[in-house]
Amino acid sequence: PDKLAERLGEAHRSGLLPDYPLGSDFTEVEQRLVRALVWLKANTAGKLATIRLLASALLSKPKRDEEAMQRMGFTTTSGFSEWVEARLLGHALAMTSRAKQRS
Repeated sequence: PDKLAERLGEAHRSGLLPDYPLGSDFTEVEQRLVRALVWLKANTAGKLATIRLLASALLSKPKRDEEAMQRMGFTTTSGFSEWVEARLLGHALAMTSRAKQRS
């Protein structure tokens, strides 16, 4: 899988290959969430990366993806940790939607 991902990576990033070439049961919202959550996982691989991402997420003001936030249960937040999680997800959604728009 790693070799295949490496060889097809550029074609995928440029938009030549769709995320799900054989179709998917995921809704459009769920597909956005999958991209964002994978991006979040990749960008919180270490403590320093997590701190940088957290700072970036807290300082950014991305356009809120209401459908995705609702799907994840973040229509309202109850407490600081849930608020931080919502900010991280919002930041990840913004970062992955920009990447898709550029391709």
